[in-house]
Amino acid sequence: MEPAFVVDAARWLFVAAMVALAVGDVATFRIPNWANAAIAASFPAFAAAAALAGADIHWVGHIVAGLVVFAGGFIMFQLKSLGGGDVKLLSAAALWMGMDGLLPFLVWVGLAGGGLVLLLLILRRNLMILVAWASPRVPQNWPRVLTAGEKVPYGVAIAIGAILIAVQGRYGFFAL
Repeated sequence: MEPAFVVDAARWLFVAAMVALAVGDVATFRIPNWANAAIAASFPAFAAAAALAGADIHWVGHIVAGLVVFAGGFIMFQLKSLGGGDVKLLSAAALWMGMDGLLPFLVWVGLAGGGLVLLLLILRRNLMILVAWASPRVPQNWPRVLTAGEKVPYGVAIAIGAILIAVQGRYGFFAL
């Protein structure tokens, strides 16, 4: 089996998982522990398969990336800046990025997070204006994500950053 086949299979399964987790985070504001564990546990499986096919895996760099992000995320969790599921998802995705892809990944996550916050602020504000204008004609049961004062489902930003790195194919496991 060719390493490229293993990497491509992993890439698209990773992208599909990230899309599913982002949709779930928007709907429920939760990222299940089993999903984070599956993302993290699938890395060594795919990396071992790629290594058996002849790819050179930098195991230490991937593990260090996951641990560094978990340590930083734990601090952010303690400061109530990031949810526990977000920290675990960020760490699991960082495991796939390795040290060479960690900075671009975090930059994409930050940019996607900023864009998500702006989008939600605009939508939440304008929906409230629309409701005030057409109150009797518009149903009042908005999705939770569009409710003013709700938290931001940051799993969406993490998924966008991870997907962009995976699809680019220049960093971490995806560059093999």
